[in-house]
Amino acid sequence: MVDENHILGFGYDTEVNQWGGTVNGGLKISMFDVSNVNKPKETFTEVIGKSGTYSELLYNHKALMFSLNKGLMAFPVNRTADNYKSDFSGAYVYNVSSNSISLKNTITHKETEPGFYGDNIKRIIYIGDYLYTFSENEMQVHSISTNNKVNELI
Repeated sequence: MVDENHILGFGYDTEVNQWGGTVNGGLKISMFDVSNVNKPKETFTEVIGKSGTYSELLYNHKALMFSLNKGLMAFPVNRTADNYKSDFSGAYVYNVSSNSISLKNTITHKETEPGFYGDNIKRIIYIGDYLYTFSENEMQVHSISTNNKVNELI
């Protein structure tokens, strides 16, 4: 919940195929205005990647870092491109308010081509003015204000 009138939803963008079934597309973020609970309105939507894009957030709410006070949210993403090949693995960081969501930064622990499981970011937390991202292989610290990596522990 962003505030008493706005909620966030996470899922897959879907399409109806030629046979009437559904096909998952990319990871979808939606903001809903629920000031009239009988007529919720989708006020914002963004789709990350293509079919095959995945986030642990879809199955585990603990994967979402959300701070209303900081106007910030972040979550892990394994993004897939048009060719069904992974083209990014890391975290997406967003600025969030009741009337907008905007991508602030992306963070990755991968030094080379995506695909090695141990480098997938699993959790994001903040302490003070820093974001901490955790994978099985390392922890990184990023400044919230500048987006710069300031430290890492491998």
